[in-house]
Amino acid sequence: MINNKLSKNIARMGSVNFLNKKYQLKSNKKASINPTLETVIYTVLIVALAAITLFFIVRPSVGVTAHEQIFAKKIALEIDKTEPGMKIYMDIYDMYKIAKESKFKGKIVDINNDLNKVNVKLTKGDGYNFYYFSDVNVVWNIDTDKKELMLDIKNKKSDENVKEDKIEEVKNAA
Repeated sequence: MINNKLSKNIARMGSVNFLNKKYQLKSNKKASINPTLETVIYTVLIVALAAITLFFIVRPSVGVTAHEQIFAKKIALEIDKTEPGMKIYMDIYDMYKIAKESKFKGKIVDINNDLNKVNVKLTKGDGYNFYYFSDVNVVWNIDTDKKELMLDIKNKKSDENVKEDKIEEVKNAA
């Protein structure tokens, strides 16, 4: 009861002197907008954040990015399954079709033997890289007429083996 009367008196005064320090008291009155407007704004913000989150989750799994991943992995897995001396012909018509739909005119497949990396690019950007495990050299070519990727798998030769091969070729030629 006493605390209640004291707090009412303090609230009327607006400030309190306590040990020669003056403190401003906050009013119990809350400045707010219409509660229904608060609810509408809150709901709109939640829906907007959910839509943005959903966009970033769904986009890669449906779009060109997913196709780049699939094709890069298929090529790398084919390289890993083969042995030196084998040739593989892969149909890449679907890659050309997707690249054409996304208006991409460039190199859609790139195989880097130094890094054992396959890169598939079906739209502007970096494309998708996937690494293969086999320690082989892949001689590759794209037949644009047939829409076919040719992979010729060869042994990876070290610099010493290449030098020895060149020396043997020179001896055989002489």
